[in-house]
Amino acid sequence: MSGSILISSWISPNPDILVDRAREPGVRLVADPKAKGPPLIGIDKARLRGVDFKLFDPRGLYLGADRMSFVFLECADYSFLDGRLVEVATREDFWWHRAEEMQGYADYRQVFEELQADRGAENAEEAAFDAVLATFSQHVEHWIGEMEGWAKREPG
Repeated sequence: MSGSILISSWISPNPDILVDRAREPGVRLVADPKAKGPPLIGIDKARLRGVDFKLFDPRGLYLGADRMSFVFLECADYSFLDGRLVEVATREDFWWHRAEEMQGYADYRQVFEELQADRGAENAEEAAFDAVLATFSQHVEHWIGEMEGWAKREPG
């Protein structure tokens, strides 16, 4: 995607450090004079990959907080942003969260290396993503059944 993409600096536990990292390569910063927090980080292009979906909420208990996002930002121009996990709020705005660099990678490194050796880098990436997605889908199906059962048992 391209255009005016604004990123909250609160995606980091240390927003001021993230803003400083954005200043180094000359990234556009957008400050709101009324805001008490750090400026937004403005970029012009990015690529998103992943899954964003609405959660099963048959009773409508979580309106406005009923989405799950496993979407990653690819931003080759600014490596300090590349690979961040994002929540897609709208096409124009992103809210970000990142726990740690390549979290859990050590557990799967050998599997990824074997996939790369057998299938090549691009096919290995696709196969690994498909496996994660299939496992996630199995968990979703399980929890849909669980939630339907709980909803049937609750009074009212």
